[in-house]
Amino acid sequence: MGTKVNVWPGAWLSLDNCRDIQTPIILRQETLMARDLLGHDGSVWDESKIFTIFQHSDVLAMLSIPISSRRVDDELIWHYKNNGIYDVKSGYHVAVEADEDLISKVAAALWAIWNQRKGRVWNNVLMPAHRVVKGAIEFLNIWKSSRQNMFQGLIY
Repeated sequence: MGTKVNVWPGAWLSLDNCRDIQTPIILRQETLMARDLLGHDGSVWDESKIFTIFQHSDVLAMLSIPISSRRVDDELIWHYKNNGIYDVKSGYHVAVEADEDLISKVAAALWAIWNQRKGRVWNNVLMPAHRVVKGAIEFLNIWKSSRQNMFQGLIY
């Protein structure tokens, strides 16, 4: 149990408004797995460890997830379909219904990932994934702000 889900990059929390861990990644804990947050017998959450590592909102979300007594492997599901399996059709519907802000964040993140890959290949520069995405969002916010300032006062 908990052997397939990395704590930090996965969207595995059961909150409707945010499924990602909000606590910043802790140095040398980048590969922390969900199993590492369970008690010694794997039947309960290790609450003291969770409270030590994570922000309060993450703690509440984690502790609300029940631990299976059947000791089955964990797996991530596509929560937009009842069967939990992603397909292009459901992905398309989610994208169509997504708001413009989310779409621009995804586009900025994809650009940043491509740019980071290019930097890795040509300059041997490696940046942690969370910094790549954070930088993309910051860049997007600066770009949006400059666009608003540039077009203020113009009549269409």
